[in-house]
Amino acid sequence: MFKNGGWSGMFASSRLRRCILATVLGSSASVAGQSTPAAPAPAPASETPVIRVDTRLVVIDVVVTDKQGRPVTGLKKEDFTLKENGKEQSIKAFEAHLPAVQPQGFPKLNLPPNVYTNVPTQPLESSVNIVLFDLVNTPLTDQAYAREQMVQFLKTLPPGQRVALFVLGSRLRMLSGFTTDSNQLVAAAKKLIPHASELLTTEEDKQRSEDQITEMAQRAPNPGFFDTMRDFLADEEQFRTTARVEDTLSALDALARGVSGYAGRKNLLWLSEGFPVNFGPDLDSSYPFMNSRSYASLLQETSGLLSAAQMAVYPIDIGGLKTGGVAISSSGLGATGFRNGRSRYGTMISRQGSEMEAAHSAMEEIAKDTGGKAFYNNNDLKSAMVRSVERGTNYYSIAYTPANRTWDSTYRHVEIKLDQSGLKTEYRRGYFATSNPNPEKESAQRLIAAMQPGMPDSTMIFFGARVLPLKPGEAAATLTYVVNAEHIVFTATPDKRQHAKMEMVAVAWDKNAKPAGSTSQTIELALKQETYEKELRDGIRAEMKLALKPGEYHLRLGLMDDATGKMGTIEVPYSVPEVVPAVNPTSNPSAK
Repeated sequence: MFKNGGWSGMFASSRLRRCILATVLGSSASVAGQSTPAAPAPAPASETPVIRVDTRLVVIDVVVTDKQGRPVTGLKKEDFTLKENGKEQSIKAFEAHLPAVQPQGFPKLNLPPNVYTNVPTQPLESSVNIVLFDLVNTPLTDQAYAREQMVQFLKTLPPGQRVALFVLGSRLRMLSGFTTDSNQLVAAAKKLIPHASELLTTEEDKQRSEDQITEMAQRAPNPGFFDTMRDFLADEEQFRTTARVEDTLSALDALARGVSGYAGRKNLLWLSEGFPVNFGPDLDSSYPFMNSRSYASLLQETSGLLSAAQMAVYPIDIGGLKTGGVAISSSGLGATGFRNGRSRYGTMISRQGSEMEAAHSAMEEIAKDTGGKAFYNNNDLKSAMVRSVERGTNYYSIAYTPANRTWDSTYRHVEIKLDQSGLKTEYRRGYFATSNPNPEKESAQRLIAAMQPGMPDSTMIFFGARVLPLKPGEAAATLTYVVNAEHIVFTATPDKRQHAKMEMVAVAWDKNAKPAGSTSQTIELALKQETYEKELRDGIRAEMKLALKPGEYHLRLGLMDDATGKMGTIEVPYSVPEVVPAVNPTSNPSAK
């Protein structure tokens, strides 16, 4: 890679280079924030002209099932009719996806020592599956059973199915990257330790609080004491819920960015008991505490990222089949009532029913808005996961260029109909027509988030990096980046030069996940045409220095295209040994 100073030099296999080129060409089109369907592998790079496509496409993945819920195959482009905001659109591309009968191996990257990359090593036309075990929105009492069901699912994983395992706790952590190795996934899942969420108010917590304020209200002279305290608790719960939403959105953002470089559909199996978000057109009115414009903007941005990554969400309620009632730990005061024997039991049961209905409604909306399916009121969580993967590996990709070319951030409804009757369809019901580029401040904040330790690698921009060990006398590590120029937006100017701007950053995190050093650099390019063509072929090369003290680190290497806000990151283990000082004979008393 670095001998030749080129992007293509990092790959030993010409077959793999063609595969990577196919990914690059397949994702270079701007797709209303999305990628075009994966294309067949083209001829080698030397025989293939570079084509940059500026047309904005919208890609919709459609799962078609029969009356028994079984995937329907064999449909053609002519079987589908697509409308946007009620107006029929011309389908530009169509592709059917089926799971491989005999999954074929994919060549590994034969990287030289000390060289790393975020380039995915997976078959280009396969879908991938992400299991997100959500501790933030799930009571501790339900986590152990859900983990066991997840382990059983991973043990019986169908051959060739690529799965990555993440957990959302105090932060998003990747337990296992994409792999078809069931044993590796099971081992990672068994390391997951259940714990109580500090931001979640459980049913037991609510009943205990009601008991306490009911007991105090019985002694209070003010008849409105109970209602006042209840409103106070509601405000506190609202604050916690808002924090949970922010953590949840951050996790979904990171997941969408991390897997965006993988071609095809991504199926997110979201194991949780609370789904406090919505990505459809009514995201302002869905929840009372989301009325601020800035908050709606975050929801809209996350929705756009999920669409861009072709990620379908499969919410799975790990609470299973539940009935309402009084918690064992409750004293019963909140249920039996106070003042003139007025009973609160009926009110409590009604509240529980309303909350459960709202949770299931939110699951349905999330699934509908992203093209997935919700599973609840069933204790067979393993079956729900199996059915999610089955649906997500049998689908059709439809791409079209919207007739409405005005990108005004409004929500556009998508409707797909089939000529055949009796068939059901699952697809995302619309998208936000957001414009590019993203504001600089928001892009910088997202890059900072992507640089946190333990975050999944972002694959919006492919790049490789060489990180050499320190030589004697050196105090700073040399970081050499080679960036895939096809993922960077260049702008031509009248002086016949191609202009682009990138932000490069590196952060060292110590064993306690504390920052131990950082460096950054802005790269501004103004390339003549011949140099530009060479950069497209060989990659953009840049170098930085990062000063570090002796110790063990995880380096987060990242870069961002200023024009689009897209980024790429890599995490690299790095060790700086203690320096043993040389003995100076003139300062040794015994030498005199």
